[in-house]
Amino acid sequence: PAPVTTLEVSFTFLVSVAGLFLFAQLVNAVGQLTEASDVRAVRYRHRMDEVSAYCRTMNLPLRLRRRIFTYYNSLFERMGGFQSSMEQALGDLPAFMQTEVSMNLYARFLIKVGFVKAALACDEEQTMSFIKAVVGHLNPQLVLGGDTVVCK
Repeated sequence: PAPVTTLEVSFTFLVSVAGLFLFAQLVNAVGQLTEASDVRAVRYRHRMDEVSAYCRTMNLPLRLRRRIFTYYNSLFERMGGFQSSMEQALGDLPAFMQTEVSMNLYARFLIKVGFVKAALACDEEQTMSFIKAVVGHLNPQLVLGGDTVVCK
């Protein structure tokens, strides 16, 4: 039977709202359990909470906050997590292996630089020695569109 009196309609409405609230809580709990199983997502959420709290505490302008969050979101999407330096990730490797990892990651970019490309054509052995010396000091950074990297 359908509710007839105002009391019955009110009770039906309250029970429906309570059921909707409980269903939303259930969906949220399942989502949190699923997300908790992904360690990267947990690290991301924790880091974003820290960044958000810092931005609020320092009262950073909204435009700057958006750029910061865009950066972290892009970093997470592209790298699958937050970058760590090679020292943090592979610091216990011997130096020659760290150099090999750096060469594998960065040498192809250095070879595209004009003066390195020209030197490579003249003396490949010395240029590769130069590249080996340089790659150990490089730290990759994600740069968003519109950001100034080098300013004269």
